[in-house]
Amino acid sequence: LQMPEMDGYVATREIRKTGNQSLPIIAMSADAMSGVAERCFEAGLNDYVTKPIDPQELFTALARWIPPGTRTRRQAIPDALDTEPALPALPGIDIVDGLARVGGNRATYHKLLLKFAHNNANTMTEIRAALQQDDMERAVRLAHTLKGVAGNIGASALYQEARALETALKEQYPDPAALLENGDRLLQQVVQGITALEPAPVSVTEETTASVDAATLAPLVARLRALLHEDDMEAADVVTILRAQVKGTELAQPLQDIETALGQYNFETALDILEHVLEDKS
Repeated sequence: LQMPEMDGYVATREIRKTGNQSLPIIAMSADAMSGVAERCFEAGLNDYVTKPIDPQELFTALARWIPPGTRTRRQAIPDALDTEPALPALPGIDIVDGLARVGGNRATYHKLLLKFAHNNANTMTEIRAALQQDDMERAVRLAHTLKGVAGNIGASALYQEARALETALKEQYPDPAALLENGDRLLQQVVQGITALEPAPVSVTEETTASVDAATLAPLVARLRALLHEDDMEAADVVTILRAQVKGTELAQPLQDIETALGQYNFETALDILEHVLEDKS
C-alpha cells in the first residue's frame, strides 16, 4: 500500500476509473492497524493480507478471486527436498513457520537464514548511528526492513520488537533506547544461532526447463515489485525464494541480475529489469 509517488489507494482508484471493475486487486501491507482493511475496500480493493506474508493466508485470498482453470505445472522432482539435512533448533526462530514461508524448501530457507545473519547483524548499530545523525528516515527504513526479513525467517519475537521500534521512530518516541537494547539482544541471539549452522548445502537436484507455475509465482512477483518500489531490502529475500522456483527457466538470469543490482542497493535498476520481464510476458 505504501509506495512512492502513488500509494495503493490512489493507484486502485485510477485503475477503477478506466472502467476495469472486474480486475481483482489485493493489498499487501505490514500495517495491521484497525481501519486499514475498511479503507482498502472504500478505495476499490478487493482483499487485504498483512505482512509478513503467511503463504496459506495469501493463497486463500488468491483463491477467492482467481477463477479455476487449466494451467501448466512445473515438472516435479520427487524427493528433492528430502535430500537436504534437517535444520537444528535455532534460538529465537520458529523453523516450522520459516520453512512454510518458502514452501518447505530447506535449501532455500538455509540460504535465507545465512543471508539474514550476513546482512542484518549490525542493524541496531546502524539505527543508532542514523539517530545520532538525525537521519530519521534512514532509521525508520532500517527498522522496517529488519521487521520484514525477521518475519520471513520466522523470528517472531524479533519481528514484533522491530515493529514496535519502527512505530516508535515514526511517532518520534522521545527515548527508544530500551527498544533498541532489547531489539539488539534478540537480533544477536538469532544471528549467533544462524552463524553456528553448517554452510548451506549445495543443491544437486536436476535443473528443468519445464514451464513454471504462473499462479504460484504471481504473488511473489507482485510482492517483489512492491518492495522494489519502496526501496525495501526485503526484496532480496523474495528474489532468493523466486530463484529457487525458476531454476533452468528463462527467468533464472533476470532474477540473478536483479539480485546483483540489489547487492549494490540499486533498486531502480532492479525494478527496470523486473518491469522488462513483465512486459515480455504480457
